[in-house]
Amino acid sequence: MSFHHTSSQFEQSNFRHLVFDIAWFGLALAATSRFLSVYAIRVGASATEIGLITALPSLILLFSSGLGGVWQRRYSTRERALSWPGLGMRMMFILPAFTPLLPEHLRPLWLIISISLPAIPQGIAGVVFIDMMRESVSQSALPKLLSHRALWLNIMLALGALAFGLLLEKAPYPLNYQIMFGVAFLAALLSFKHCYAIRTEPLPTNGTMHRASTFSPWKSPKFRQVALVTAVVQLTFTFLVSVTPIFLVKERGATEGFMAIFGMVELGAGAVMAVLTPRIVRKIGHRAMIAAMMVGTALAAVIFALAPNLHLTLIGAALSGGCWAAAAMIGLFGFFTENTPTENTAAYATAYQQVIGLSAFLGPMIGSLLVSGGISLVTVILIGACLRIGSAVVVDFPLLARGRREEITEIQVQH
Repeated sequence: MSFHHTSSQFEQSNFRHLVFDIAWFGLALAATSRFLSVYAIRVGASATEIGLITALPSLILLFSSGLGGVWQRRYSTRERALSWPGLGMRMMFILPAFTPLLPEHLRPLWLIISISLPAIPQGIAGVVFIDMMRESVSQSALPKLLSHRALWLNIMLALGALAFGLLLEKAPYPLNYQIMFGVAFLAALLSFKHCYAIRTEPLPTNGTMHRASTFSPWKSPKFRQVALVTAVVQLTFTFLVSVTPIFLVKERGATEGFMAIFGMVELGAGAVMAVLTPRIVRKIGHRAMIAAMMVGTALAAVIFALAPNLHLTLIGAALSGGCWAAAAMIGLFGFFTENTPTENTAAYATAYQQVIGLSAFLGPMIGSLLVSGGISLVTVILIGACLRIGSAVVVDFPLLARGRREEITEIQVQH
């Protein structure tokens, strides 16, 4: 029985908990997404080690997400299945706080370990959470939920980046980073509390779940399109994830304070775009929107590379944050849900997570290896811009996009 048979009261409660979950998680995420690379530079990590910090969790995610369906079948409800992996993945916010306690030469290694180990439960939690979110609200409410989650994720990320940036500037090192990671962990626990409060219908019986476990989403032509779009978008965007902070800090002299402002601009633009995205989707569809936004991220990379001073890179930050919020936070997941049925969600979610994990591993590793190989940071960033343009072409290629008219018509009918 699907969730639409449950009461609207449960749906409203789940909607609220899902928004609070991402809001608190966004505050925690500001610590790792905005400042972990800068922290790694401070403890003496090389470009390759920074690339591993960014990429290795995604590789682990690729394999651990394959355990999601097996793990979920051990429980009678999705909420119980999420409990241990959901808590375990949040350890990534507190483990880096112990870095200063280690000998100096081991600190980069510990950062890699502390951010990679929680990726094991994260892969499992990701599969369970996607299934739970799709069952927690009706299909008609999902676009609104995605928009609200993207909006509050960016708002709290921006506030977290500002607050943590000020903390890092004012408090002495390394205590400033330890306090930041401690606060982030508390916020992550509040996020977990809201996840655990979500209620969905019991999981199917063992027999039904066994049949679902033998299902292969790769047999679906629509899912193969989803996988291709997701792969090229994730790979070409994450190509510069570890390179950009190195460039800003080492080539442009950015401090933690500037990185906080950079994050505010980037995430503020993402929040604005989260409000506008539903209108864009209604007019052109998810796929065309993703392609257009990847062109925007390419332009942002060009601005980063060619801006004569730090202040002009803020224009690129706004473009990058707004376009990526629309392309990934809303566009990719919306494209995924439109092209996969509610049956066998765990199987589809596992494959979807694995595509993201592989792409998000290869992207930053290739970028950081190019830097380690002696290619200038500016050149690598411009290569990344070209790759993003290429991804937009692949996403919107006529043969791939032949169903766009039907997609747009269906979206317009739904609204």
